[in-house]
Amino acid sequence: MVQQKPKPKTTRTPTKFDEEKKHISILPKTDKQAEYIKAIIGPSAQVVCFGPSGTGKTYVVSSIAASLYNTNKIDKIVITRPHVAVGDGIGFLKGDLREKTEPWALPVLDILEEHLGKGVVECGLKKGNIEVAPMAMMRGRSFKNAFIIVDEAQNISFDQLKMLLTRVGEGSKIILNGDVMQSDLKVTDGLTTILYGIEAIDAIRASLGPEGFRAYCKGNCIKYLWRYEYKNGLEDLKKAQVYLNWMVESKEESEAND
Repeated sequence: MVQQKPKPKTTRTPTKFDEEKKHISILPKTDKQAEYIKAIIGPSAQVVCFGPSGTGKTYVVSSIAASLYNTNKIDKIVITRPHVAVGDGIGFLKGDLREKTEPWALPVLDILEEHLGKGVVECGLKKGNIEVAPMAMMRGRSFKNAFIIVDEAQNISFDQLKMLLTRVGEGSKIILNGDVMQSDLKVTDGLTTILYGIEAIDAIRASLGPEGFRAYCKGNCIKYLWRYEYKNGLEDLKKAQVYLNWMVESKEESEAND
């Protein structure tokens, strides 16, 4: 009689997604989600997703990150987002750097735990294979074979956006998602800037001068508000907000220089 060898003990409670490191299937609910998934798993190292809240931006990207991590296709998951509270400030957070930053990353961490199990996520956080990186401490770093999730990206500036995109090292991918209609910044955010094209606006600003540029922005703001009112097009409302922000920024810059 051949004695069977005992099965090796597992270090965490198996989940339905954790049978022999299987790929985690993500089924899109809309055509846009299907496009998003295709872009993330595609060859591009940089993917930007715009969309209103509730459309699955965070869930989709976090689920794909869990799948890649579960099948050892990446070495590290990096989560970063601007520390902007909704409504009243949350005040001082006790603890070390990890304990201070993890509350901001809970939307992503909850999804990772759903797919990987709490034990795997906690172990990854302790070993540094899953990292919650504060935006302010990303400068100067470079990530290799990592999957970088930038959540709530509508609250990062254009300079911060450029800094983040240069953190992507060999074998890494960075995903930025956000809703430009929910930006809490007083200046135009980085996502809006890349959405509507900073180079073209800079050329117009230089050719028209401050007063001419503000008049140009005001005219476009009125035009898109009119379109939104009569056509009820959400994109027109977004464009009106962008031109209004640029007009306010230009006025504040002129007042600061006087």
